[in-house]
Amino acid sequence: MLPRSPLRGLRRLIPGEPMPLLSTRTALAFLLPALVAGCSSSDTEDPTVEPGLEHPGGGIELGALEPGTGSTVAYPTGPYGRDVGTTIQNFKFTGFSNPLAANYVADETSIVTLRLSDYYNPDGNPEKPVALLVNASARWCSVCQEEAKQSMIHYHDWRAKGVEFVTAIFENEDSEPAQFTDIEYWGARFKIEYPLVLDPKLSLGVFFDRSASPFNMIIDTRTMTIVFAEEGLIDLGPTNPTLVQLTGQ
Repeated sequence: MLPRSPLRGLRRLIPGEPMPLLSTRTALAFLLPALVAGCSSSDTEDPTVEPGLEHPGGGIELGALEPGTGSTVAYPTGPYGRDVGTTIQNFKFTGFSNPLAANYVADETSIVTLRLSDYYNPDGNPEKPVALLVNASARWCSVCQEEAKQSMIHYHDWRAKGVEFVTAIFENEDSEPAQFTDIEYWGARFKIEYPLVLDPKLSLGVFFDRSASPFNMIIDTRTMTIVFAEEGLIDLGPTNPTLVQLTGQ
């Protein structure tokens, strides 16, 4: 089998359009061999790590791109776990912090590194969420698509109450590791306005069976404790009991 083109994961130049010399997009292209190598595996990783260390996550490191700002507060130390009631370790991913603002185009100006520590909020900072809904989805998954539609119906109401959503796309429509074109597609199709990231190594697979996608996990950002975890479609409406409890609504 011939190897996939290393350009698969990024937007292609318009046919006939001249390629500018030494442009940032050209420079980004030189990073692709290493980038694709990092996306070639869908193996999961055991979440047992040294206390306080950051989990490598399933994102793609682009090096030259602007990272997320992270948290100024030290992330909770372990032990970390994968069950409700345990502390989640500091996963990191690469993708859109705001896909709408990027017009659903993944390039060197719109792709950032996001870490769970970015949302850690032990002091109740009103500029940060009190709850984080982490969703893992795949393009081949029809139930994931339905949840994506429902998510934007309720997102703004929950955001006003202190809840942030994050979706991680782990596979494309052919069950292959997700690429930048997949989060472009997902964002544009469902008009996603919350963080949308890649998980091509299926790092979140330590929490769920991919055949039962989507997976949803709610984290109390004041402690980074997992308070809800479930496979399949969930109700994101205004009566969601976990979100109601965390937001005090």
